[in-house]
Amino acid sequence: MVIVEPNIGHLPPDLSEMPNVRLGDLENDLESANIVVLLVDHSQFRELNREQLQDKIVIDTKGLWR
Repeated sequence: MVIVEPNIGHLPPDLSEMPNVRLGDLENDLESANIVVLLVDHSQFRELNREQLQDKIVIDTKGLWR
């Protein structure tokens, strides 16, 4: 699982100790994602080109991409 949070430099210990979780980069990791879950409405996510989400399962809890 890749977590993209543009406002932190590293994951909290509870997450970073999990072998299947890593901190990712929006530009580098979005292309390879199959499922995208939006939990926060940071400006970086608001500015995302929605065409990049076309072939993905999207769960948008903030309504930014609807």
